[in-house]
Amino acid sequence: MKKSEAIDCINKKIRIDLNNQNTIFSNPGSSIDLWWLEPANDKLKTGFYFILNNANTKKLLLFKIPKDEIKKSQFRQREDINKSQIIIPISETSYIDRKGFNSISF
Repeated sequence: MKKSEAIDCINKKIRIDLNNQNTIFSNPGSSIDLWWLEPANDKLKTGFYFILNNANTKKLLLFKIPKDEIKKSQFRQREDINKSQIIIPISETSYIDRKGFNSISF
């Protein structure tokens, strides 16, 4: 799926104003089961949305990151391009937090 298709689908479904400037998007990795995101560090200051395409379940996962909620120091930094690197493993049964925080199953 393309980013523009995901944005259009969500905007029609829940009437939110997603666009290329306020949204980042990730398809699953081709060789390993994870989503890879690299938001510009400026987006962490202004807030943004990210969409994860789960091709296995045919679902789009939408997350809103409010401005100044996350600090760039919480992620590995790509200093060469001033971006944070966010890697999210894909699992159908559990959430895996690579930073060591506990999670609660619902």
